[in-house]
Amino acid sequence: MTAPQKTVLITGGNTGLGYHAATELAAAGWQVVIASRNKERTAAAANQIQQSTGNQHVLPMQLDLASLDSVRTFAGEFVARELAPLQAIICNAGITLTEMQSTADGVDKTFQVNHLGHFLLVNLLLEHLQQPGRVVMVSSGTHIPSHKLARATGVTVPKYVNASALAHPEQASPQAKITNPAQAYSTSKLCNLLFAYELSRRLHEQNVDINTYALDPGLMPDTSFAREFPAPVRSMFQSVFIGLEPLIAGVRRGGESGKHLARLVTDPVLDDVTAAYFDGLEQVRSSADSYDEAKARDLWATSAELAQLQPHESILMKVAAV
Repeated sequence: MTAPQKTVLITGGNTGLGYHAATELAAAGWQVVIASRNKERTAAAANQIQQSTGNQHVLPMQLDLASLDSVRTFAGEFVARELAPLQAIICNAGITLTEMQSTADGVDKTFQVNHLGHFLLVNLLLEHLQQPGRVVMVSSGTHIPSHKLARATGVTVPKYVNASALAHPEQASPQAKITNPAQAYSTSKLCNLLFAYELSRRLHEQNVDINTYALDPGLMPDTSFAREFPAPVRSMFQSVFIGLEPLIAGVRRGGESGKHLARLVTDPVLDDVTAAYFDGLEQVRSSADSYDEAKARDLWATSAELAQLQPHESILMKVAAV
């Protein structure tokens, strides 16, 4: 295989959806950087993809989205490497928890891993992303209040009052506070969309040719989605939903959703499409809250403050945050 002419960075590319997407992109001839927290598993995944695709330009890098210092260190190391031009960033990594937790940065862990770490990562790398470029967020149908499958699996309707309450639920008012980790998850998936749409608006204001997309990959019982759940619940979750996959809309295999995710990076049909949300291959409307520009501006401003993002670190920081 000839040397790749472009690079894609995918977080959480060592397992599940991210691994499948990374494999698709490697097979298509991209240089693929998979960034995950576990160094050994990430290296093993990169090696497996190299072996299965014949593409030796699959590189593992360590990144812990639960640490803002790790995100900054990673960004510096990524820029310093001699890679093919960065053409796309896939914000795929995410967690679901069974109890509320905080990171060493003092931020709710679900909010930080699923949103804030990616917010900082994308901003730090924007000036190195070639134009035309693409930024892809992995969101979820759980952010839609009327989503029947999400509600049937016990994922609570999201609650976004302000981003400060999401980052520091212990300090939030009763009206804004989230105490249910399932609700923290669905709200973080709403944040993915608010960020994707606000990022698109700010890029457009700066005449930057980078498109943003978000994907609902569906419920994927054959991936590690339920890895934090107790073993009996995890086993039932996987066996039951894999058996019902042909009968329930929105239940998909990780390999299928991996193709859908990779397509948002590669498909030329999307060259003139941005700020778009896809359920599998179909472009659909996201929730009403996801289009709330006041919420999006609040999320951006709070995220920039939490991440201590400086004007020299992001090409978008000179755009007013409020």
